[in-house]
Amino acid sequence: MANTARGSPLRGLLGLVLAGSAGLALGFLAYLLAREFALPTSLWGSDAVMWTIILAVALPCAALGAAQGALPSRAGGALAASLGGFVLGAVAGAVAGLFLGGVLGAPLGAEQREGSFAMGLVFGLAPIAALLGGAVGAALMARRAWRRGA
Repeated sequence: MANTARGSPLRGLLGLVLAGSAGLALGFLAYLLAREFALPTSLWGSDAVMWTIILAVALPCAALGAAQGALPSRAGGALAASLGGFVLGAVAGAVAGLFLGGVLGAPLGAEQREGSFAMGLVFGLAPIAALLGGAVGAALMARRAWRRGA
């Protein structure tokens, strides 16, 4: 099926705003990782370094979002669908992981009122299940969007 999506300047602006705000969050994450693993402690308080790293990630994201909004492509539609699938899959995976951990806790001998059991579920099993669920959800939604000719 051919790509029937039409771009417009308004969609380009919307893509710029949405991708730019996602890029700011990713840029901040990149800054935190760079701060912990690459930057010397003397540069930790520098705002110039922080904004350079953040904008180095956010500006290309915003440009890509504007380009996809103005002239959408099949790959861009599949990517947008996969991002939505990742979020839905991550939520479903975390809920399923917590439910499964709670159900299996009693037969395995773990008292569910213990703090260590609850912390293991929330900080151990839930993030792993969310990551796996998000990856599966993203793959399924991207495959579906690609086949439909997003």
